[in-house]
Amino acid sequence: MEFGGCPPNSTSDPFFTHYRQTILPSLAITITSDHILQNFESLPVRLSNTAMAHLVQPKPGSEWCSPAGNCGLFIFQKSGAAFQLLLYAPVTKKLHILINSINGYHDIQTDGDGGGGYFGISIYQFDGKVYRLSSCFSKIYGLTVDSHGEIEVSNNPRVSRIACPA
Repeated sequence: MEFGGCPPNSTSDPFFTHYRQTILPSLAITITSDHILQNFESLPVRLSNTAMAHLVQPKPGSEWCSPAGNCGLFIFQKSGAAFQLLLYAPVTKKLHILINSINGYHDIQTDGDGGGGYFGISIYQFDGKVYRLSSCFSKIYGLTVDSHGEIEVSNNPRVSRIACPA
């Protein structure tokens, strides 16, 4: 799924109701519930055959996103009356739920746009409680200049495993 492809959340969304009633009052900073509703959207996401969760992402054009369109995203799962944070991915333009699974939950891939034909790819795996960053890759599209001085982007990116941030 790509950012911007999600329907706007409603004020009756259970995550946002919990957020306004439980999380906001305990924050050391003040963020109004109107600010959350204006800048974020929630989408149900299936993490396994039986596990549902909420993908919470900034709305397109939000101040919570970089000019390249990278945004932080969160995945929460309802646990009793509360919501547990399963994943925070700080630099994400695209999210992919992968076929592979660990501990019954599908692996998650996030893609971040570094600009200039560079993309960062992060793979997260479920450890039984939360998603943890397990593998990182760079994807670089080569640039060449044709005989007319026009820049061409390669159709075949170079993908390399890189060290994940600590």
